[in-house]
Amino acid sequence: MFLLVLIFLALTSYVSAAPKATGCSLNVLENNGATPLFLNLNHQFPNPTYNGSAEVEFNENEILYIACPKADTTISNYPLEPEGEAVRCVENTTIYALTSAKTVDFNSLTCHQQFRPYFYEQFPGQTCDLGLYLAYIGQNIANHFTPVVKLCFNLGQVVPLYSKYTTNRWSALFINYNPNIGFSYVAQRLFGNLIPGDVYTQSKQTLENMDLADYITDDVYLVPGQLADYNDFLSLYQRDLTFDYANTAPLWNTIKNGNWKSVVSSVQKLITQEIDLGNVTILSGTLDIATLGIHTGDHAGQHIEVFLDGKSRMPVPAWFWKLMIAPSSQFAILFFVYNNPYVPRDQPDYDFKRVCKEDVLGNLNWVEGINNTDPKAGITFACLVGRDYLLDETMREIVNNALEETNIQSNLLEIPSLSMGESVKAPQKPE
Repeated sequence: MFLLVLIFLALTSYVSAAPKATGCSLNVLENNGATPLFLNLNHQFPNPTYNGSAEVEFNENEILYIACPKADTTISNYPLEPEGEAVRCVENTTIYALTSAKTVDFNSLTCHQQFRPYFYEQFPGQTCDLGLYLAYIGQNIANHFTPVVKLCFNLGQVVPLYSKYTTNRWSALFINYNPNIGFSYVAQRLFGNLIPGDVYTQSKQTLENMDLADYITDDVYLVPGQLADYNDFLSLYQRDLTFDYANTAPLWNTIKNGNWKSVVSSVQKLITQEIDLGNVTILSGTLDIATLGIHTGDHAGQHIEVFLDGKSRMPVPAWFWKLMIAPSSQFAILFFVYNNPYVPRDQPDYDFKRVCKEDVLGNLNWVEGINNTDPKAGITFACLVGRDYLLDETMREIVNNALEETNIQSNLLEIPSLSMGESVKAPQKPE
């Protein structure tokens, strides 16, 4: 009798862990870069159901939205409404499109876009931190806008203060994404009459006109530095949004490929491989304006602020920063990377003391690849996250607002450490 009870309990445990007998399971990466876009009933990009899997489960008859925005009909296998429509889950990978009135197998659909990246910008007419301009980058599917990246943008100087978004451990699953698609820009109001691509192309001549000709060389030059990084998202249609110029600011190439890259990749590895932090809020932004010294001519010895339009727009930031907040575990950390490859170490040390009370970079045992011996890599610091820990008024307002928006009440948050071990893991897909 005892043996029968054990068998019954084992069977009950197996059944409770198995996938639903009815419903759909759609893989975000079924055809890698050719997988159609799909959203849940709330018009949001859904997270996969099981850890280590890119599959999202839907109940039988549950409504979702599917699209192939700006489809290239010559090579796509997509017989539905390209700009999006509601579909109903039938079973497994079979869905029924309500507008097209067609029953199709999701796995048979391929989506090739006419051009990439493709995105929308939305302007709600509201303000963000410091009274700056609020905008969103997202996808417009079935006449409904789905925001992915929140922008706090300085219209006067034409530079983002920060990009804000949410990431989690699922983003590491998309290993075949091709990032070599270049930057793009949907002509809207953020850049006024400036064409960002042209501004970067002309940056060497602009600095020459400012008597700063010797700062841009074949090896050291200015490039668009992404704030929201494409590797922090799972779907192709989220990743492409990060190539909007509105999500970038002028960054020196040696720093982009140096310590900024190390900060970004270390945070990503922590979230996707080391500790299950659930949904993590990321703010990535700029602070202050970089100055360069004039070496020759009548103005030799003067230091001037650097603007890529040569006047007062598209400034080169003095700092790039990245704030990570994990609400479920009350973990947070704030990185600062000095965006000037031409200064001795004592200058960023001095400037950081006006931003934060203490550098805690040495306490982060999960940060890899930082080179703080060469300014060309971008001298890097880390700051604790608390309501009174930051000395810079701009960063204090940004951090305080971010903590309030994530409903965190603590005065000083704990920094993540690998010695803390993992929190509760996401469900594993049954064998």
